[in-house]
Amino acid sequence: MLPACKVFMPSYYQVLNLNHNPLSPYFEYPHMNQDVKARYITYFPDEILNKEIFQLFKKVGLKIKWVILFYKKPGASGLIHSDVIRNGYRWERCVCAINWNLTKASSIMNWWKCTLSEIWPSEQEATIPGIDILNGIHYGTRSNIYFEPHQLQLLESVEIIHPTLVRTDIPHNVVMKDLKKERWCLSIRFEETFSSWEKALEILRPYFI
Repeated sequence: MLPACKVFMPSYYQVLNLNHNPLSPYFEYPHMNQDVKARYITYFPDEILNKEIFQLFKKVGLKIKWVILFYKKPGASGLIHSDVIRNGYRWERCVCAINWNLTKASSIMNWWKCTLSEIWPSEQEATIPGIDILNGIHYGTRSNIYFEPHQLQLLESVEIIHPTLVRTDIPHNVVMKDLKKERWCLSIRFEETFSSWEKALEILRPYFI
């Protein structure tokens, strides 16, 4: 059971003035079987993005490295995790991402403070196709979904509708409120690793709303 209490903390997201469809006109959504609740697929940028998006980020000195397409079934809840990305055969924290809710499905992104130990993915997982680029730090045990109320504090929640810069190096998850519509979320990751969340905000400030 996840606690409902909220404490005041600095914001963990920033809505951006990027009102562009990021998808290439040639892109087709993958087919998902009915038994799939959640999945993510990693793409090279030129496999999925249109040319305009590359230029937008080039203006602020950023180069897109990976694009992740997240799928969630109506009513599904995501695992609480922090993002890590592969560097060779090592995992490094991924400070942020820019997310587009492509299908406008109603969903809530939560950020948490967790008292349980961090459980990193193994080095072996950096060699397994499908999870070899982006993976997650879990809490308590790998794939843990059971938390006592005193182990979590809700820091912030937001329904992401517009393109949004989100913090990903602290515990977070997504909960589907929509019971009818599937959620497809496009998530951009950059060559730049960013030394901090504050540095990411500074670089992307020209696109703040």
